[in-house]
Amino acid sequence: MKENFYTKKSMMKPLGLEYKKINISPNFCMLYNGENTNLSNCKTYGYARYKPNIDRERTLVAYKKLKYLPLIGCKCYLCLQRWPDT
Repeated sequence: MKENFYTKKSMMKPLGLEYKKINISPNFCMLYNGENTNLSNCKTYGYARYKPNIDRERTLVAYKKLKYLPLIGCKCYLCLQRWPDT
């Protein structure tokens, strides 16, 4: 499984297709992105953003993560490509 993920990730990087990791509240009601980046609790229900810190010194681990692939950069890249004359 890891090998497959690594090969796909290495294929996407040269094309400029990198994803962005965004933390999500445990019940999917809020994204910690933009103005909510520095919050540690959900605005709606007050759930914690990070798992309890057990046996980890300074590492904060989010309950849920979203991998966002912005396709706008991809469209611009494809538009700038010159198609071969046929």
